[in-house]
Amino acid sequence: MDWNAFIIPATGIIVELIKQTNIDRKWLPWLAVGFGLVFGAIFALALKADLFIHIVQGGFYGAAAAGIYDLGKSGLTMYRNRNKDMG
Repeated sequence: MDWNAFIIPATGIIVELIKQTNIDRKWLPWLAVGFGLVFGAIFALALKADLFIHIVQGGFYGAAAAGIYDLGKSGLTMYRNRNKDMG
């Protein structure tokens, strides 16, 4: 059984719980990818598997849990807002 498959629902649940707080929603996709990376590393270390591959898979799983569209949209919004603040 591929235990990495549990990264997507675990990340989704954690992000849903974080949504209940007052955190700015533009950070949620980034948090999902971050949790996916961390979970991937944990699985690699626990299963004594290739660390790099599991971390990359975890990042993709986190992106899938958050929705890649949301990640791109929040990244673009943050980039545009940064440019407005600078000039």
